[in-house]
Amino acid sequence: MINFILGKEIAHYVRQHRALVITTIFLAALSSLFVVIPAYLLQPFVDEGMKTGVDPVSWKIPWIAFKTGSWLSWHRTELVLVDNISPNKLLVLLTLVAFVSVVCKSITMYLGGLSAAAFSNRAVRSLRIDVFRKFVSLPLSFHQNTKSG
Repeated sequence: MINFILGKEIAHYVRQHRALVITTIFLAALSSLFVVIPAYLLQPFVDEGMKTGVDPVSWKIPWIAFKTGSWLSWHRTELVLVDNISPNKLLVLLTLVAFVSVVCKSITMYLGGLSAAAFSNRAVRSLRIDVFRKFVSLPLSFHQNTKSG
C-alpha cells in the first residue's frame, strides 16, 4: 500500500524509519483524544456546576455497559465518577481535569511534532547519503562529460 501511495523509491526511506512514523501517528491520535475531554466536561459543568446552594451534586458521564454473557448486547447508562460533592468543589475538580487534559494535549502535540521532524530529517539524510554515494560511484567520465548547473 505504501509503495502505491509514495512510490517504491520513496517508500524505501519511509520503511527505514517506521517506528518514528508510527509514533507520530499515535501521538497525533492521543492528542486528538485530549482535545475532546474539555468539551466532554462542559455538560456536567453546566448541569451540576452552576447550581447555587450547598446541596451536594454528583459528576456523571454517559457510559456504555455491556450485558453479561454477550459483547453484542449493550445499553447506555451513566457512570458516577464523584458523588455527594459540593458544587464549588465540583467546579474546581472539573477545572483541574480540563487543565490536565490541555497540558497533556500540548505535551503530546509537542512530542508528535518532534517525532515528525525527526522522521523528516532522518529520511532526508538517508536520501542525501544515497545520492552522494551514487555520485561518488559514477565514473570520472560522467562528471567530465556532464555540465553542472
